[in-house]
Amino acid sequence: MEEVETILADLKEREGAQIANYFAAAFFGDFRPSEQVALRWDDFDFKQRNVRVARAVVRGKTKASTKTCLVRDVELSERAWSAFEVQRAITQLVGRQVFWNPATKAPWADIWIDGADKSRERDKLSKAFAASTTASADSITEPSRGVGKSAQS
Repeated sequence: MEEVETILADLKEREGAQIANYFAAAFFGDFRPSEQVALRWDDFDFKQRNVRVARAVVRGKTKASTKTCLVRDVELSERAWSAFEVQRAITQLVGRQVFWNPATKAPWADIWIDGADKSRERDKLSKAFAASTTASADSITEPSRGVGKSAQS
């Protein structure tokens, strides 16, 4: 996990807090990229520290459901929650969307960059984290909680 924190610190220094928050949430929250860019502040339960995932943004269009067509409540890890708390101070008063493109000062349109889906590397990182926590987990639900999944997912 040290390497991840080093990468996030470097991202924050080079690209700013919003980009670092996006990738921290991606890594520790384990959302699909299309779900993550669709998150809105009213999806959050700040008392329970979870988020309802109910929509996705695909090729610039907001879809009324996720890839699996299931609405799910995701219990966030402490590290994912921390990233959202920092992001909250940046975008919550500005609009509904959680993540904004700092270059355009508008919500991210989607996950497509230069015509290619760059999300696969993030997915590999998330799966590597889940695999690394499985080895030390006391129960099967611990790794899923560590990557932001609910135990029922």
